[in-house]
Amino acid sequence: MQLVNAFLLFLSLLTSTLKAQEQMDLFAQIIEHDEGIGLWWAGHNGWIIKHDGLVISTDLLLNYDKRIESPPIAEEDLAKVLDISFVTHGHKDHFARSISKTLIEKSKCIFVIPESCLEIARGKTGIHKEAALYSFNQLGKALGFVLADILNLIDGLIVIGGGISTAWDLFAPAMFGAIQRKHQMSNGNTVNRTTIQVFNIENEQEKQSFLKGAMSEV
Repeated sequence: MQLVNAFLLFLSLLTSTLKAQEQMDLFAQIIEHDEGIGLWWAGHNGWIIKHDGLVISTDLLLNYDKRIESPPIAEEDLAKVLDISFVTHGHKDHFARSISKTLIEKSKCIFVIPESCLEIARGKTGIHKEAALYSFNQLGKALGFVLADILNLIDGLIVIGGGISTAWDLFAPAMFGAIQRKHQMSNGNTVNRTTIQVFNIENEQEKQSFLKGAMSEV
C-alpha cells in the first residue's frame, strides 16, 4: 500500500511539473533551467538545447506561413539567450533567413554552418550573405583564440585541413587577428597573446620571412 501511495505521489508531482511547464512560456523555461540538460522542440526540424548555461539551437524555423501553431518563442527573445546556432544545410526551412537576420542583428551567438553554405557566404547566390560571413568571422575568432593557447604549449606547425580549409579566405583573417591580438593584464598592461611569432605560410611574404628566419651569431 505504501508503494502504491508513493507511486501516486510521484505521478501527482510529475503532472504538476508538466502543467507548470505548459503554463510557462519557452523563453522563461530556458532562462530558469539550471540543472542537467534542457531540450525543447521549436517546430519543424528545430531544437533548442541548454546545458551548463550554454544554449544551442539546430535548424531553427520559427516564423513561416504554413505553421499550424504560433512559434513557441519569439525570435527577439531567443536572440537574448542563444549562444550557438547550428545549421545543417542551406535550404530555407533549415537555414531560415528571418531568424538568421534577427540573430545577427540582436544577438552575439556563433553560427556553425556547413561547407554547402560557402556559396551563400561568398555572395554568389545572393541569399543572406551577411549571416554566412558573420558565421565564418565568428568561427575564425574562436579558432584563433584556441590556437593561440595551443601555440603557447607547443612550438611547431599547425595545419588546418579538411572541408573547412576551402573557406580559408573567409575565416583566416579573423583567426590571425585573434591570434595576434594583444592580451590585457589586470594591471592594464598589454602583452602578446602568444610567446612565439606566428606566420601565415599561405601568404607568400610571410612564408619567405619564415623561411629566412632570424638567425644571429654568438
